[in-house]
Amino acid sequence: MVYLQSSVDDQFSYRSWIIYKCLFAEIDYNHSHYCLNNGVWYKVNSDFVNEIENDYQNTCVCDIEFPDNHNEKEKIYNINFANSCDPYINMDCNLVIPRTGRSKVELCDTLTDKKELIHTKQGASSSLLSHLFNQGLISAELIKSDLQFCEKANEEIKKQFKEQQLTGNISDYLLHSDDKLTIIYAIIKSGNDDLPSLPLFGKIAFYNVKKQLGLMGFKVLIKHIKLA
Repeated sequence: MVYLQSSVDDQFSYRSWIIYKCLFAEIDYNHSHYCLNNGVWYKVNSDFVNEIENDYQNTCVCDIEFPDNHNEKEKIYNINFANSCDPYINMDCNLVIPRTGRSKVELCDTLTDKKELIHTKQGASSSLLSHLFNQGLISAELIKSDLQFCEKANEEIKKQFKEQQLTGNISDYLLHSDDKLTIIYAIIKSGNDDLPSLPLFGKIAFYNVKKQLGLMGFKVLIKHIKLA
């Protein structure tokens, strides 16, 4: 069993779960594909697996040079990355309120002067990846559909541009609903391949989000940030 305990009283457990639920596996057996996720085995249609895999292998890889991550936390990595790539703006944790009044939304982690919105995440679990991909989707949907969101996002962009003392033309960063924008998903994990190795459910989430972004006119790229 795994226990989540209080840091004050080690006799008190908030939650517990069996170790088996922490395991993830993908295997091919008798010409079928199986996945273990959260303690449940799933048999996945082979044609569907091939479709997902082919789509992922044909995903365009971002050509921006990202430095390796030397066990830095995401927030620190994003700051260092933006600082080393002037004129990129670090937008991590700078939230914008959409017109709908729902929870604040993070526009992206890094914004380039070519209006590329970079979303960065460390880890390779399907849940983390799904969160990453949908973060980019929600931001993109609001750029297209919510004028107030765009206006507030641009206010935050101007603020960060000034605070970070960047050079260049601020108009290169400001967003409009009819812009041809690029969404970049940068994933920090071990390995040396250009495409980050993702679990099947992570690839399925990426497949669905990429399709929706494509229908809205966004270009979607992926990047593997190597964990040194």
